[in-house]
Amino acid sequence: MAGNPSYDALLSTTLGNYRSEMADNVSLSFFLLYWLTTQGRKRLENGGESIIVQLLYGLNQTVRSFSGYEVLDTTPQEGITSIKIPWRQLAGTVSISGLEKRQNSGEQQIINLLAAKIKQAEISMSYAMNTQLFSDGLGNSSKDLFGLDLIVEDGTLWGSYGGINRADADNAWWRNQWAGGKATSAIDTELRSMYNKCSRGNEHPDILIMTRTLFEALEGKLVANQRFVDSRVANGGFELLKFKGCLASFDEMCPVGAGGFGSAFFLNSKYLEFVVDTETDLRTTDFVTPENQDAMVAKILLMANLVCSNCSLQGRIDFSS
Repeated sequence: MAGNPSYDALLSTTLGNYRSEMADNVSLSFFLLYWLTTQGRKRLENGGESIIVQLLYGLNQTVRSFSGYEVLDTTPQEGITSIKIPWRQLAGTVSISGLEKRQNSGEQQIINLLAAKIKQAEISMSYAMNTQLFSDGLGNSSKDLFGLDLIVEDGTLWGSYGGINRADADNAWWRNQWAGGKATSAIDTELRSMYNKCSRGNEHPDILIMTRTLFEALEGKLVANQRFVDSRVANGGFELLKFKGCLASFDEMCPVGAGGFGSAFFLNSKYLEFVVDTETDLRTTDFVTPENQDAMVAKILLMANLVCSNCSLQGRIDFSS
């Protein structure tokens, strides 16, 4: 072998050192991805044909007071159903050509080359994942991750999520809260109203994600001491505001819409999970040599999807001016 005779061994050892860091590094770049993967909303699941989520949408109508030997109501109850969420897969590759091997034959050169390629892959995976987590899942022939544009959708024309058609009036319980055509001049009023719509008893949204334009409009409405640093995300370095019970921030991938103002999403993360397959949680494979190339290639694999178990406590406002 040209160059360092222990090239393959050193490459494998260096790559192995990066494997444990890959998922952590990918999570740091964007607020939505960071929140879903570092704040207890990531759930590992051991494969399966799809992700099954149980839903409660109605009360048990047999519950009532009674006296003595009074006959109890044993009517079978509805109000529980399930949704099936398909797995989605992402992959990237890290490759080193034969020419690069010969040009980087020293031990430190090998480590530096691989570090640069891994960093490039991390940034690219972060970008792709976070972009898709805001999408409707229809990209690349419906192979993209499910995102907020599907789960917390524009209510002008309700669609389906998890096999339940929200256009059907009987399934109105599965719709998110939505308001459209709003003006940024009243952003504090609009956000306050939507926050309350997304609240139920002692359950409230905990995250407010919006475009940078909307974040700056909100920032202009709030007094200076409402800028907020929360210990849960302090290490992420994100700009945060405190709005009622929410941490508010902007995300570069949040859709801006035709008018350039975009959307604000109120999320109750108790009912949101980023479900990831245990065996493909940004797993990096060993390098292999393709039969038809003078190169070595390793794959970075993810199998996951975004799941919501209560859409009615999620909200969206689309601003047009």
